[in-house]
Amino acid sequence: MQKRLAILAMIMLLSIVGIAQKVFTGVVKYKMSVLGGDEKKADSMRIVFDTNRIMATLYVPSEQKRGTIEEMGILVDFKTHKQYYIDNVGKTYQEQPFGTPRFRFLNTEKIAMSNGAICFHYKADSNGIDKTKMLKADCLASIDHTNAQIGNFWLMDIFPIVIEGKLVLDFIIKEPDGSQPRVYAATINRDENVKAYFDLTGYKLFAE
Repeated sequence: MQKRLAILAMIMLLSIVGIAQKVFTGVVKYKMSVLGGDEKKADSMRIVFDTNRIMATLYVPSEQKRGTIEEMGILVDFKTHKQYYIDNVGKTYQEQPFGTPRFRFLNTEKIAMSNGAICFHYKADSNGIDKTKMLKADCLASIDHTNAQIGNFWLMDIFPIVIEGKLVLDFIIKEPDGSQPRVYAATINRDENVKAYFDLTGYKLFAE
């Protein structure tokens, strides 16, 4: 009983600390891999967090030019509730539908560590999972890196990036064939001045 009370007290304290912290702004670099796979071949993704915007850049192997890397940019503005695809080669941008959660994550109130950050462990609500595509999903959301203004957001309806105002640092799912795709934060850098990442000077609206 005393142990349970001590754990609950620690959780409450960590929650208060998280609320008291100011909004996280900075750059987080993620790795996209498969558990047990070759990390050297893992794709990567950079997400820049501003007060009410994020700029995500995915680096993936080109399907047309072998040995080269292609960039895919996505800018999300939570103030205007708009999302844009950024073409860095053609210097254009195109509005896209805003991302929505695929399913609900539930806070287990268990504490875990990811990249040196204290996190809450979240599990996907089993009632909302399509079992033909995945058996379960788990993620670690940081108490140390928060943005209540964003609340909840899934990038491209695939990656949970922010859950209950906490940045997701580790996300893993288990598929029916037993494979376990994983997206996790490799580096986390705080930076109060990230506006340059969102500068689209010289870019034009894509005209089909």
